Amino acid sequence: MSPLTTTEVINRGEYRRDDFNPASLTNAQLLGIFGHYNISYPSRYTKDQLVKIFEEELKPQLQKLRVRESKKEMGSTGQIETQGNTARNYLLHTEKDNGWIKLNIFQSGAIPSKQRRSSQKSKPVPPHYDKLGVDTLRIDNADFGNPFPKTSDSISKPILTLRRVILCILLGSLSIATYDHKVISASIGYCDQGQDTNRVLDDLRSQRALINECNKMNRTTLYDLSHDPESPPCPPIPLPFAPDACTQCPKYATCLGDTVTCDKTYTLQFPFLPSFLLQIDDPFQTIWIYILRLFDGLPGLGSVAFPPSCVQDPQRKGHISVLSQDIEALLGQHRGALLCGKHVVKDEDRSEASTWGMFHETLRETMRERQNDQLNFDDLFDEAVHQLVQQGNVLISQDSRFIAHRSPILSGMCTFTIKSAEAWETWGGTVISLFITVAFIYASFLHRNRKKLRNQQVHRLVRITMDALQKQQAAYNANPVSIEPFLSSTQLRDLVLQEEFSVSKRQEIWRKVENIIESNANVRVNEEEICGDEARVWRWLGSVDKINVGGRSSLQSGTVS
Repeated sequence: MSPLTTTEVINRGEYRRDDFNPASLTNAQLLGIFGHYNISYPSRYTKDQLVKIFEEELKPQLQKLRVRESKKEMGSTGQIETQGNTARNYLLHTEKDNGWIKLNIFQSGAIPSKQRRSSQKSKPVPPHYDKLGVDTLRIDNADFGNPFPKTSDSISKPILTLRRVILCILLGSLSIATYDHKVISASIGYCDQGQDTNRVLDDLRSQRALINECNKMNRTTLYDLSHDPESPPCPPIPLPFAPDACTQCPKYATCLGDTVTCDKTYTLQFPFLPSFLLQIDDPFQTIWIYILRLFDGLPGLGSVAFPPSCVQDPQRKGHISVLSQDIEALLGQHRGALLCGKHVVKDEDRSEASTWGMFHETLRETMRERQNDQLNFDDLFDEAVHQLVQQGNVLISQDSRFIAHRSPILSGMCTFTIKSAEAWETWGGTVISLFITVAFIYASFLHRNRKKLRNQQVHRLVRITMDALQKQQAAYNANPVSIEPFLSSTQLRDLVLQEEFSVSKRQEIWRKVENIIESNANVRVNEEEICGDEARVWRWLGSVDKINVGGRSSLQSGTVS
């Protein structure tokens, strides 16, 4: 015969007898009784220690418990008898109607039996008297007058308070159980793809199997102490309605825990989402999703109360079109920048895509930073590049590392720079030749004018010099004692060219004047001592009759620079 379980031992109550021998119980039964009466015991124990705890701590409590139960039973019996006698006395002695006592059946004018039956139906015995045992008297209500008067509220108030306390306890227990159910169920999430379970659910089922095993074996610990000395205590048996299912993963999606990722060309659609929120980005959709997740794990709704579905993305085509335009513009600007900045190393071994293009991954990351919606970006990017290649707008290198646009997109300044460079390559030689020709003609014109002016200046200086020599000779003829008949060539030069500060120009001009003066037959060139220095002098030999010595000298009229 198998030993009794702890529950059966407690229900029988044989251990409450004074002559009961606790050594007849097993260790598991003793531990169960101690737990029932909240009696502590050591973690490491022997059978003798448990029996001693039973004798010293449990037996005194059992004796006090028997005394309280006896008093309670005696009080209940006396109260019932007292209430029954009160009801009988009231029925027999208190009701009258128009001076007739309805208890006397021999009194004249007694009510017929038919009338008594109708009165009995219309005036039932009050329920609180029924509870006191009055119904056992089988007294006809019609024979004793009107229904019983209402009793005092002193009995109903404690009952009402007790009902409220019980209701609060039930509601609190239900709330705690609902919250625990929600937390555990929500943690399960979605099932694995194509299965009806997942890792979290498998762990929960394994834990529940261990709990059932330890309770079935009447162990106080979750694991056998011989295998695991540090085993935690054995929890109570889980409730039969504990969460034991996961939510199926939506079609065209991959699920991991409570996360859903739709396949390519599909997008998530949440239930009950208002239509005006479909075109609005976060945070409105995010708030709605969090509202739906508040119901996850509630009893009857599953681990995910309102799972989304994966539907064809109606905006995918528009997103790909916009992304294609952005990629095309970026690649064109990149090629234009290389072309304008001359940052290209021409190599016959390199393809056009690698020469003018961007790295594939660099382009991907650049476009990712520009996009606000990061959902399924890689799929959209690959599809956009594929469309551009099919349209022939972009080029891809053989190793797929570079992507380039077929034609550059240039800015205004870059366009001007490139067009100017192209024009220079075409017309540069002609422009240079034309410039050299014009410059030569202009230089010749300037040289010719300069030579003409220089000749005019020389001729003017020659006339001035001739005039000065003639006047010097005339002055000498008039006063040969104090005046010399000659003029120093260098002194005359510095006098007539006093406004020309360039020594080289002055010598160049005066050299031409000297050649003309000294080639004149009316001028004699000599060497004379002037102030102790030898100097080259000129003297006029020609006629001076027509010269006005007292007139104004041309040397005083100014010189030409």
